[in-house]
Amino acid sequence: MRSAGKAAIWVAFSKWLGLLSGLVSLVVVARLLTPEDFGVYGFLLIVLVIPEVFSSDSLNEVLIQRTDLKTEHSNSVFLSSLCFAALFFGLIQLSAPYIAVLFDVPPLVDYLRVMSLVLFMGALSAVPAALLQRHMQFREITIVDVEGYIVGAIVG
Repeated sequence: MRSAGKAAIWVAFSKWLGLLSGLVSLVVVARLLTPEDFGVYGFLLIVLVIPEVFSSDSLNEVLIQRTDLKTEHSNSVFLSSLCFAALFFGLIQLSAPYIAVLFDVPPLVDYLRVMSLVLFMGALSAVPAALLQRHMQFREITIVDVEGYIVGAIVG
């Protein structure tokens, strides 16, 4: 029970820190960008979050819940994650001009095409994150998440 309590604390800490860093980052970006550029930033977030939900999250559950996990399972999820990322990357590359026309935001084309590379980062980290979660190494997950929040806030 004690390890479950610690795990809950680490997960809660990570989630709250993620929300806080996201909010601070959003406020800073909003202050630095013009309203039009901030709108483009919002469109980017919307378009790039949708593939993340479909690609990594559902596949991770297989690695976490499977009782007899083998290397082949991890390899399959890794390859599937990369295939999903490549599929959504291709869809975004092809549909970027149409999305820009739909929302009447011409600069969105180039931004979408460059930012869609982020999908591969999610695919590459999916299996290690799922294995850490499977082994209840939430402290390590939190450390990696915090590093990601810091880098994301600086780069974003």
